[in-house]
Amino acid sequence: MAYFADQIPTLMRRAFVFLRTGRPGPVMIEIPSDVASEEFDDELLPYSPVKGWRPAGDQADVKRVASALIGAKNPVIRAGNGILYANAWD
Repeated sequence: MAYFADQIPTLMRRAFVFLRTGRPGPVMIEIPSDVASEEFDDELLPYSPVKGWRPAGDQADVKRVASALIGAKNPVIRAGNGILYANAWD
């Protein structure tokens, strides 16, 4: 929990780390009203985007799926948002 306004950027960064890594799901941040109304110089704390990471798949499974796709006559890949997060559309 943030007790001072200058702690909020760190708190938000940690929330985005939780959003982009591990098991997907909502993240709740609770900010007390006195902290939310506090002012601070935001130029002292520039935002830098969080690069997410996820564990790799099992190599044997990846090889088996790749072989199935290569050997398929009419392959179809149904991909979700993970493709966008990983920039893997090519």
